[in-house]
Amino acid sequence: MESKFSPQTILQVYNRIPYPVRDGGVKAFHHTAACLEKLGHRVRWFCLNPSRNRVEPHELPSDFGANRRMQTVNLKSHVSLLGALFSLLQHKPYHLARFENDEVASELRRSIQKEKPDAVLVEGLAMGLYLPLFREFKLKVFYRAHNIESDLLLQKAKSYPGWHPLSWWLHGEYSKMRVFEQHLLSQSDAVLAISPEDAQGLQKLMPIDKSLITLGYWPEASSASSEPRGRSNRLASGNEAQPKGLNLGFIGTLDWLPNLDAVQWFLADWYPNMLSVNPRPTFHVAGRKMPPGLGSRLPGVVVHGEVEDATAFMMNCDLLVMPLRMGSGLKIKALEAIALGIPLLSTSKGVQGLGLKPYQDYWPAENSVEFLEGLQKLNQNPELLESMIQNAKQSLAETHEPEVQMKNLAALFQPLNLG
Repeated sequence: MESKFSPQTILQVYNRIPYPVRDGGVKAFHHTAACLEKLGHRVRWFCLNPSRNRVEPHELPSDFGANRRMQTVNLKSHVSLLGALFSLLQHKPYHLARFENDEVASELRRSIQKEKPDAVLVEGLAMGLYLPLFREFKLKVFYRAHNIESDLLLQKAKSYPGWHPLSWWLHGEYSKMRVFEQHLLSQSDAVLAISPEDAQGLQKLMPIDKSLITLGYWPEASSASSEPRGRSNRLASGNEAQPKGLNLGFIGTLDWLPNLDAVQWFLADWYPNMLSVNPRPTFHVAGRKMPPGLGSRLPGVVVHGEVEDATAFMMNCDLLVMPLRMGSGLKIKALEAIALGIPLLSTSKGVQGLGLKPYQDYWPAENSVEFLEGLQKLNQNPELLESMIQNAKQSLAETHEPEVQMKNLAALFQPLNLG
C-alpha cells in the first residue's frame, strides 16, 4: 500500500547568510531549498553571519528569507596568527573551529524548540560542529556536502613548497579535517553529494554503508539561452575589415583559493601566450573580493571587480576560461555558462562534475602550451565555438537528469513520515 505523503519541516543550517546569490555555494544552498519546497516540504533557515562574510541587515532585500523564517546569529570568525598557532594544540581543524560558539549553540537550540523540525540539513562541513546538539533533539541529520573539504586542504598544502611553514600547518589541518569529515559522514543519517565524482569520493570516506544521493545544480530555465553566441556570429557576415579578437572571461569569488590560484596562474603562465594570438584576445576577469592590482596594468586584461549582473558579464564573453588546478564539487559557473550558450576552454578540474567530453563539449587545456594551441584553433575555426556549446548542452541533458535526482531526493526524505 502506498504511503500517504506528509510535508516535513526541514531546518537548513549554513555558516553564512546566503546573500548575495552570486557564488556557487550560495546558489547551491538556494537550489537545495527550492528542490525541497518543490517536493512539498517546509524549509526553515538558521544561518551564521560571520565577520569574514558579514552581511548587514540593510543590505538584504526587505523580504529576504521571510518565507523560510530565517534566523541569523553574528559570529566573529576572523583568522588570526595566534588562533592558527593555538589550533596546533586542538583536535579540531582551525578552518572549522572558528565557527563553534556557545551563543550560536544557544540560539540554534531555541530555533529548534521553536520550529520543531523533523530533520536538519547541514549545509557544508562547519555546521557539523553542532551535530551533538541535533542529536539531543533526536533529529534526523542529513549532510549536504558542497565539496570534499579535506581534499581541498590537501590541495592547498601542496600548493606551497614542502619547506614552507604553511605547507606544514596545512598538512596538519588536512589530517584533522579528514578525521572530522569521516566522523560527520558516519554519524549523518544520509549524505547529499553535489556531483557524481564527489559521491564516489565521499563513499570511500564512509566507514559504513549508508544512503548517499547526488543532488547537483541546474540553472533555471529562464536563464538558459537557445540563441547562438560567440565570435562565429559576429563574424558570420565577413564585413569587418579588422576582425576582433575573442573576448575571454573568468568570473568567480577571489577569496576562494582555487579561483585566486586560477587567475594568478593564468596571468603568470597563460597570459604571455595569449599576446601572440592574432587578432589578440582580451581577458576579462570579474568577481567579488578582487585583490588590489591583480592584472590591472597588463595590456589585454580588463579587471571588472565585482559585477552586479554575472549573466550580463558572461553574455559578453565569447569563451569562458576555467584554468582551475584545485577544487572539488560542482563548477556552477561552468554550468551557467553552458546554459547561456557560452563555450568553455578549461582544465579538467574546471569542468569537474559535469561529465563533459574534451574537444567535443569543451576545449581542454592543462597548461599554457595547450591553451595557446586551443586559442589558435578556436580563433581560426570560430564555428567550433558553436558546435562545442551545442554538444555540451546535449551532454548535460543526457547525464544530469534533474528528474531522477528529484526522485531520489523525495525518496530520501519520505521515510521521515514513518517516524
